[in-house]
Amino acid sequence: SILIFIGTDAQILQMLSKSSTGKFLIIYFCWSFSFQILNEIRHLVWDLGYGFDLKISQLTGILTIIGSFILAILFYVIGKNFI
Repeated sequence: SILIFIGTDAQILQMLSKSSTGKFLIIYFCWSFSFQILNEIRHLVWDLGYGFDLKISQLTGILTIIGSFILAILFYVIGKNFI
């Protein structure tokens, strides 16, 4: 909700993106968003009845974690160019 309220003020966003705490929060939000997306895709596949084997379940879990870090970095780099 904080990001929604300050989304209209460019000066606050620039101050937030330049401080180390602000960078940490932005990266944290990017990671949690990307992890949620990938984990929901994983659960949708489970709802279709696929991926219940132990090896596949562990593999998709590891891929979800690694993929979420990669997506978080991409979100941060792409978003940094917009601010």
